[in-house]
Amino acid sequence: IQSCSCDYTHQARVPSAVRDWEWGGCSDNIGYGFKFSREFVDTGERGRNLREKMNLHNNEAGRAHVSSEMRQECKCHGMSGSCTVKTCWMRLPNFRV
Repeated sequence: IQSCSCDYTHQARVPSAVRDWEWGGCSDNIGYGFKFSREFVDTGERGRNLREKMNLHNNEAGRAHVSSEMRQECKCHGMSGSCTVKTCWMRLPNFRV
């Protein structure tokens, strides 16, 4: 998807002096995914009746669960895997059943 770019918001959260690694790579853009899913899945659900309210609630609960499963993934860089520099990014789990 062309309009879905990397999420760089994590890179500004923790000063590099506090950690022994650097933010880098391409974090999964969960904000874009939430926006897209609201436009796609929530379309037509206005919350006018109990069924629509339940669907909207369940959709939001699903998005909250996906968000809670994001994990930090890191890769070491250096001579022979010495991990001179460690680069980390946020990643969603695989969607395999």
